[in-house]
Amino acid sequence: MDEFPTDGSIDPPQAADGAYGSVLERLHEGFQILDHRWRYLYVNDAVVAHARRPRRALLGRSMLELYPGIEETPIFTTLRRCMRQRVSDQVESRFFYPEGGSAWFELRVQPVPEGLAVLSIDVSERKALEARLRQSQRLDAAGRLAAGLAHDFGNLLSAITGACALALNRDPEPGVRGDLELALSAGERASALVEQLMAFCRQRAVNPQPLDVRARIAAFADLLRRSTARRCPVELFLEPTPPVNMDGGGFEQVVLNLVVNAADAMPDGGSITVRTGDVLFEQETAFGAATLPAGRYAALTVTDTGVGMPPEVAARVFEPCFTTKSEGQGTGLGLSSSYGIVRQAGGAIAVCSEPGTGSSFTVYLPAAPSAD
Repeated sequence: MDEFPTDGSIDPPQAADGAYGSVLERLHEGFQILDHRWRYLYVNDAVVAHARRPRRALLGRSMLELYPGIEETPIFTTLRRCMRQRVSDQVESRFFYPEGGSAWFELRVQPVPEGLAVLSIDVSERKALEARLRQSQRLDAAGRLAAGLAHDFGNLLSAITGACALALNRDPEPGVRGDLELALSAGERASALVEQLMAFCRQRAVNPQPLDVRARIAAFADLLRRSTARRCPVELFLEPTPPVNMDGGGFEQVVLNLVVNAADAMPDGGSITVRTGDVLFEQETAFGAATLPAGRYAALTVTDTGVGMPPEVAARVFEPCFTTKSEGQGTGLGLSSSYGIVRQAGGAIAVCSEPGTGSSFTVYLPAAPSAD
């Protein structure tokens, strides 16, 4: 490739000066002109923001010099083709900055006598919204599948447990009684799993009522401590929260699932902390596929000192039947059912975890209208 000067001596073309310069500077979209050696001849303020470089570091410099490796990107492939063939085109691609970080851009490219005129739009926020929408659709599809399976499975279980109960009423022989009681117990446990599936897909009957988060947790604190089999002590730090409208049984199931999940993440022991508090979101806030409007929320956080999770695992923890536990040790329904119950109540669950540092699950529940 031809040599190019790097002393910043290139003057911007006249088309970007004078009366039109102020118009271009006010554009929310980036506008830049590149010469045939990929040097920046003109950049407006939006391009300076997109480039993450000061204007003086851009003008007269080649993008190949400023962004090593850019020639291997889809963005530059489009620019090169437009420059060589003198054609217009557009491209949408993710750009990774040499110093770290990335952003999504939509570029519209037009040949001009100086080289290329490029209009750039930062579409990172839109791409993030699309990703959250895809995740939401994925969970909804899984919920619909779970609903169908749970309905049919629940009918079968009703027949099985009903037959076992009738047989037990006939006063069978001791050996047969033991077998029937075992079958009935297994059927009841399976029915509990169906309840979790139905809660995940939001088809479980609920009875939302005003609920005091702190008082409800304190009322079944002994059960929480027993659920960890004493290998992981549970500490409670219960600060006041606004009342929420939620089914009490569903709330207890969420807390119990989170505490048991935390204990399972610490096979060699550790500690679990349960905290409550009052949170105010001043603007709409997203947590994964869920978006909460601005307002006051009751927050419940369950933190463990366990093994933690890498980002790719944390992103999937609420998917039904997804589990990192060994075969036979987990169904993958505990967190997914908790997610469904919380979403049904208008809330969201946030996950914070890194390998080796433990995990925190925070449940946000909207304050009841009377608490605002």
